[in-house]
Amino acid sequence: MMEVTPPQTLKTRLLKKMVLLSCRFPWLTLALAILLAAGGLFLTLTRLGYLSNPNDLIRHDAIFHQYYLNYVKEFNVGDEFLIIIKGPNPNQNKACLEYLANQFENSQRFEKVFYRIDFSTLEKRFLLFLPTAELQAMETNLNQFIGLMAQNNTPVLDLNAMLNRANAMFDEKFLREESNWDEFKPFVTQFVGSLNTLADQIEGKTDQKQAPSVAGLMGMQGNLSDLEKLKTEHEYLTFDQGKIWLMMLRPKEKDETALSPHAKNITFTRDIIAQTRTQFPDLTIGLTGEPVLDADQIESSMTSVAWATVITLVLIAALFLLSYHEFGRPFLAISTLIIATLWTFGFTVLTVGHLNIISNAFAAMILGLGIDFSIQLLGRYEEELSRGLSYLEALQEAVGHTGNAVLTGAITTAAAFYTMCFNDFSGLAELGIISGTGILLCVISTLFVFPAFLTILDRNRKNLSQTTAPNHWRAGFLLKQPFAKHPGLVVGSTVILIGLAIFYAFRVSFDYNLLNLQNPKLESVRVEHELLASQANSVIFAVSTATNLTEARQKADQFKALPTVLNVMTLTEVLPTQQEEKLTVARRIVNRLKQLNLDTDISDKVDVPRAQHELSQLLQQSREAENQARKYTLLSKRARDAQATFAKLIPALQRAVNAFKGQNQEELGRRLNAYQVNLFQEIQKALRWLASQQTDRGITEEDIPLQLKDRYIGQTGKILLEIYPKENVWDREPSERFVKELRSIDPQVTGTPVQNYEYLAVLKRSFEQAAWYALAVICTAIFLHFRSLKSLLLTLTPLGLGILWTLGLMGLINLRFNPANIITLPLVIGIGVAYGLYAVDRFKENPNKTLFDTSTGKAVWLSALTTIFGFGSLIQASYRGISSLGLLMTLGVSMCLITSLYVLPAFLKFFSRKKASAS
Repeated sequence: MMEVTPPQTLKTRLLKKMVLLSCRFPWLTLALAILLAAGGLFLTLTRLGYLSNPNDLIRHDAIFHQYYLNYVKEFNVGDEFLIIIKGPNPNQNKACLEYLANQFENSQRFEKVFYRIDFSTLEKRFLLFLPTAELQAMETNLNQFIGLMAQNNTPVLDLNAMLNRANAMFDEKFLREESNWDEFKPFVTQFVGSLNTLADQIEGKTDQKQAPSVAGLMGMQGNLSDLEKLKTEHEYLTFDQGKIWLMMLRPKEKDETALSPHAKNITFTRDIIAQTRTQFPDLTIGLTGEPVLDADQIESSMTSVAWATVITLVLIAALFLLSYHEFGRPFLAISTLIIATLWTFGFTVLTVGHLNIISNAFAAMILGLGIDFSIQLLGRYEEELSRGLSYLEALQEAVGHTGNAVLTGAITTAAAFYTMCFNDFSGLAELGIISGTGILLCVISTLFVFPAFLTILDRNRKNLSQTTAPNHWRAGFLLKQPFAKHPGLVVGSTVILIGLAIFYAFRVSFDYNLLNLQNPKLESVRVEHELLASQANSVIFAVSTATNLTEARQKADQFKALPTVLNVMTLTEVLPTQQEEKLTVARRIVNRLKQLNLDTDISDKVDVPRAQHELSQLLQQSREAENQARKYTLLSKRARDAQATFAKLIPALQRAVNAFKGQNQEELGRRLNAYQVNLFQEIQKALRWLASQQTDRGITEEDIPLQLKDRYIGQTGKILLEIYPKENVWDREPSERFVKELRSIDPQVTGTPVQNYEYLAVLKRSFEQAAWYALAVICTAIFLHFRSLKSLLLTLTPLGLGILWTLGLMGLINLRFNPANIITLPLVIGIGVAYGLYAVDRFKENPNKTLFDTSTGKAVWLSALTTIFGFGSLIQASYRGISSLGLLMTLGVSMCLITSLYVLPAFLKFFSRKKASAS
């Protein structure tokens, strides 16, 4: 049967005339093309910028982003590095922190080194931070202590006085009073610890640098310890009971021309950290923070994309050599692609002006997609040459037929990219503009520059039909259209695969966690994960604002009451409540202590024989008291309590008494005196500290440390509230709960968790919309190309099957959509539909030939392989977002290739047989 030649359309005639013009002036065409490419390269090297901050990828007129920008402006928020120091010893952590702080402060590279809050303005009023009930208990205990341990308004702070006090408490009359047991039982508990410390001291086991414990001996030491703990916790940025210490650094300058504006500062910081690790080898010191995560992400992704570009070019060149058995025409096809890519870079500089974390992968995409057009045109050109046509006739036929389909395919692919522009996510819109235009520039280069190249190469060559590769690509079983004689088997298998794909497709989900996109081996990512695993949870926080302190305190209390909130940091945290009531109690405490002489010399020698006698007497009284109590344990609860109390005390007393035996009296006196100094120095220090407290007024806003004012008071006087999450808000469900609860208090709440929540929602919604827009535009373009609803449905069938099978494979291998690979939604539609378009177009041209009887089968295979190379080369990326994008696109393109070249022809043949038998 003769080949069917469809009538030429206006578009076909125009394409032929334009290729004639290109072939008539090939050198001029190439000169203009190369000149534009050189301009694009120059602009790229000198003016192309890079956006590293994800917040720059969101449209500034988005309402939630406006809240964030207002916060940044009000509080002069800058990029901050975060240094994490982790170790079991808080004192060693503190030493490391202060060493690092000194290094960074002396470097003059940072405008802010925030690691400590100067509480000197508040320390003299620290009593006001205690709860009122604790202050009242402190007053009661202090009065009891003074009553027992003071003589003539002077506290007797020595070992003999303490043992004498203990003996007084063991008096039978004292113990018979039930009310005295409330004081006696806690005294015994603390006294046991002191006795064991005393025995250690006598035996020479005590580290002289460590003061013995006196907690509870004066009935108020626990409260003072709470104050010291409160001071430490607020003075330094610590988590996990002092095991994690933080430091924030804000660089003075950044290089806006660099891909990562903080690259030099990050390198400097890491060098200092590496040096510090040699000084503190037992500690873990890490660097993280949003700018560091962004910089590491950029470096990782850019390196991966660069390697992907090289790998793609090498694989394409190797594929051409294997399939065409020569490098002349394939080299020209690659040169055509490179020219179009440089045009795209120039267009990017002139229009968008920069790349971002999403659009920086466009080069690998353009290389993988743009070469398709040259492959299709070259395949048809060589097919026409093999029929004996001249180079010009072959070019016209190739452009008139395959070029027409290539142009439609380019329009559908470009449309898939352009649909990304219709959303609130400017980062995605920029990718759509750059890549969509890049595809059109590739097809323009293919239809005009490539023919010029071929004209210069072939117009003077003889026997052109002998220079072509075989039309039938005999490269293996898959390239011979397997099961061509058994279309029913293909249809039946397809139905089964559809069912399996639907089953597994329901397992596919969306991973919202941005940390899961990062390379887990990067230090900044590893440190952030360590924080998430600790009690610190995460260093990212939401923010709210208040117009005054009263509103700030009210909001802070409301936020703290939310189940998802771990803590709230704001100015009111250093402004105590109920100050007037506390001042009344604090004044009584301070006035009572000021009546005492607190300058007692506690270094007087201990009376050793007296101390030994007091201990022996205590031991004897304790044994007698225990024996008496044991007689009544069955009848009295108080007797049981007494028996248990003395049973706990007796071993400690026995040990202390035994420690005296066999000791040299002089050495014994020296050790007891050291014990007395260590013990009572702490008490004396605590009493003096209490007496120095200022009670003339409460704590006001003027007393707040400067570091806190700088952080929590804005330019217009607004007060900042930092709200820390209790859960891991990198994950979607905790993030959604956190944001929704915060908005129930303040609808304008913002900060990194809120930005991430909205950012990902906008991103996901934008890509889904882009996919539907792409499908609508593509359907319109294909319908206009064929002007047939039936042809449109045939073209879309392999696309639909390919997408369904891809989803099924995702569910099977547990590959999830994420903020990086969701770009495949519109891309697979734009790319995959082209294969069905080429197959249906060639089928309509001549239904009697299979695809592999023509150049189309080989060309589609080559096109798909180059696209797979372009995206598959991204799989090696250490940045997991790009790697998953490469894997998903490879799967999608592969499935669309299989359904277009094998399933679609089988369907056509199977149903044509049914139709023929029915007629």
